[in-house]
Amino acid sequence: MKTLVTGDITIDWIQWPIKSHEITDYSENWKTHLGFHRKALEGGALLLAKMLRELVPRVEHPQILGKLENTSPEEFIHSFADLELYNGKYLIKSFLGYTGPEEG
Repeated sequence: MKTLVTGDITIDWIQWPIKSHEITDYSENWKTHLGFHRKALEGGALLLAKMLRELVPRVEHPQILGKLENTSPEEFIHSFADLELYNGKYLIKSFLGYTGPEEG
């Protein structure tokens, strides 16, 4: 049996805050301010295919060549969310919207 997954490919970007470093005589200026870690994750049809591979032996699905972080919003939809630490776990704090191709 083969399962075919179709749909929009999305790159889901999550970000979470990191604290600034203590200021010393040798501090780089940007490290003295609030910063963020960011991570790109498979979303949309890619995420669905990943989940189905746990259940079904053969899953045909769209793929992205190269690293997710290097994909352009001109090619694929990108979504953005802020995370926050709550009781030792990261939860979605707010959804920040989408960006993607002008047409298609």
